[in-house]
Amino acid sequence: MGGGVPEGATGVRGASLLLLLAVGTAVAWTLLTPDRWLATVYPEAPSLLTHVHLDEYDMLEDCRLAARSYLRQTGATDGMYECGLNCEPFGSAGDMMLCDETTG
Repeated sequence: MGGGVPEGATGVRGASLLLLLAVGTAVAWTLLTPDRWLATVYPEAPSLLTHVHLDEYDMLEDCRLAARSYLRQTGATDGMYECGLNCEPFGSAGDMMLCDETTG
């Protein structure tokens, strides 16, 4: 028997390389995808049934400013808002959003 590669070792190396490549791609995607803050306003608070999704913003403070401005311009003095980080549509209606985190 020679000093070659043990039988089956090539398959293990290939699988390890594919796993490393997949993890590297996921990490790169996460680092390269910018965070986005979605402003959602509830003009009839405390009811959350009526809501308006405004826009997405690069910075949390820009999201907050836009939401406050909307409430002021529409005269919704009792309204409230939230800013959601990296939100995606959730559910069959597509109106609910699932976010990494939310803050006011």
